[in-house]
Amino acid sequence: MNDKKLLASVALFGQLYNSTKYTNISGIIAEFIKGAIVLNNKYSLTSYELKNLLKETYDFNLLESIIKTVIYSNLKDIVDVENKVFNFNDSIKEQYKTLENELEKVNQINDSIFNGLINYISVVEKKELSDIEKLEIHENFSQFLFENGTSDNYSNHISSYIIKNETDTSFVNSLNEIREGLILYHGIRYTADINELGTWKNNMVIYLNTEYLFSAIKYNGILYKEIFDDFYNLVCEINAHDEKISLKYFPETMEEIECFFSSAESILKGDKKLLPWKTAMKKIVDSCKSPSDVVALKVDFYSKLENLGIVMQEFDYEINEYADFNVVDENVIEKLKSISKEKKMKFDEESCYYFFNIFTKVNFFRKGYNNKPFNKIGHIFISDSGFAKYLGHNNSVKFENSDTTFAKDLDFVTTQFWIELKKGFSGISEFPKSFNVLTKAKIIISSHINSSMSKEFDQLVKDTEQGKITKEEALARSYALRLKPNLPIEVTHENIDETFDFLNNENHLADIYQEQIKKDELVKETQQRNIELQQEIERRNIIDRERDEKERKEREAKMLAENKKKYAAEMDTFKQNLNSHLANSWRQELKNTKWHFWKYLIFVVIAVALIFILIAMRDSLLTSLNIIITEKVKLYYSGLVTVIGFIATAIRSFFDTKNILFALTIIFSNKSRNAFKDKKLTEFETDFRVNNREPKME
Repeated sequence: MNDKKLLASVALFGQLYNSTKYTNISGIIAEFIKGAIVLNNKYSLTSYELKNLLKETYDFNLLESIIKTVIYSNLKDIVDVENKVFNFNDSIKEQYKTLENELEKVNQINDSIFNGLINYISVVEKKELSDIEKLEIHENFSQFLFENGTSDNYSNHISSYIIKNETDTSFVNSLNEIREGLILYHGIRYTADINELGTWKNNMVIYLNTEYLFSAIKYNGILYKEIFDDFYNLVCEINAHDEKISLKYFPETMEEIECFFSSAESILKGDKKLLPWKTAMKKIVDSCKSPSDVVALKVDFYSKLENLGIVMQEFDYEINEYADFNVVDENVIEKLKSISKEKKMKFDEESCYYFFNIFTKVNFFRKGYNNKPFNKIGHIFISDSGFAKYLGHNNSVKFENSDTTFAKDLDFVTTQFWIELKKGFSGISEFPKSFNVLTKAKIIISSHINSSMSKEFDQLVKDTEQGKITKEEALARSYALRLKPNLPIEVTHENIDETFDFLNNENHLADIYQEQIKKDELVKETQQRNIELQQEIERRNIIDRERDEKERKEREAKMLAENKKKYAAEMDTFKQNLNSHLANSWRQELKNTKWHFWKYLIFVVIAVALIFILIAMRDSLLTSLNIIITEKVKLYYSGLVTVIGFIATAIRSFFDTKNILFALTIIFSNKSRNAFKDKKLTEFETDFRVNNREPKME
């Protein structure tokens, strides 16, 4: 198979199908037939030759019946049939709408995507890839875009590459166009008559495994619930008018479910530990507070399944009644063991017997008629277990190589229903989420993460028990495991690099632990340096504080000295002024006191002297005034002297006799003067202090 040619062809097929130019698949196939004829310049050929020509040109491997149907329905006006040979006339050249340019554009886009993948793998693997490796990568890439299983060696690389570019809308859309075209192409390949597309005509019983039942009730998260709903809605559409599809599960599956809920009870009792990557278990445990809640939840679980029309398939037959349909074969199991050993793969013998028992029941209900196409097989077991699908597709397990396998997965069945119902991808119907390559990539990565986490956890327990690692290291690694994005929705372009390293580096957890140790040591060193730095800072702060304190005290001492000096100067001035004031005031007071006495004494002397003179010199004064001295005049004169005497006496009364006497004692008594002086000085000082503020020490 030319993968590159097929990828370009189916991508273009998907583009044409999504366009509004064509109303059916036959019209699109007709365009490819025209293209193959014109490009190869072959106008006369049989249906077999045309089948090979389509294979050679576009790598389309279509049934002859489909090719004939398209020619008779879409190209009948430009072809003549003679002896089973189709002769196309020249008008096909005019009607031919070349696909070469469109294919070239698609090829360029595909080459860009694939070259990006090669470069990505080269970078993460840190090596140049050989041509053989590139060829294997291309095959794996092609398988990834359509196969329901995962590609082999490079599934993680391819998925990581897609997730890393999830924000590139053009990139994701281009990949989805390829995947959509592949889905349509494979649907057409296995349809004998494309005119039958549009309805599902046959009865079928689908037996669901445990994980799909959990997804139906949303135990596995939103994304898996949506994927299941895409499938379930198609089933409902098929059953809308006539119930063709039945959904059931086997007693083995019910036993598995019972064990699951029983484990949940043990976890709540503390007898078991909850493994964080077990999404359904975590959902159940988180929803319950006690073991009795688990029992109630289990009843609710079966009730919800019944409401969805999903019931258990009873199987009461004895082994001898269906021995002819028995799939269990010890020789086959030994052969599968040998193959697994050669490929260095783990072989789960217990699971092998489990699935073989289920396959036996499926074969029993098919009555051994397995050589039928999927849409007519009648009974199918669908499981998300890669081991179940591996066993189901193994030619050693199937009775004939052409038999329809006993086991498929939900994506495959959804795809078949989608094609049979002729849904397409035009946007009229929202296509299933499982068709999206980004969803598929995230599911693959999360699935591998869960598987790796389980293995790593088991290895941690083993290494701890054997003393290879300490309990501290085991706890650290266990914690690192719990941080891994084990749900598809948690896997993003932001964490895909670390996730990829976890999946592809056996020493990932050990590296994380060692890195954590280094970080812890660095943190300790940093903390110690911080402590030392803090101590040095504190030491310097103490020195600075002591220096500042010393400088402060020196400043205060200096200021105090200056203040004292200033205060002393101000006090000296104050005292000088006070003493000057006291001296001046006392002199003035003493002067006033003495003057008060002397004024009185002088007045008395003058008054007495005047009266005496007036009396003694009466005659002389009167004579000098030319007054004749008579008795009457004498009498008048004596009256005048008396009046003057009265006036003098009156004036004398204005003098304070007490103060005059006090002044007399002051003048003539040192003791009295000193006592008076002390009293006055006190008054003067008080008066001075009232009017003059005494300096204070600042």
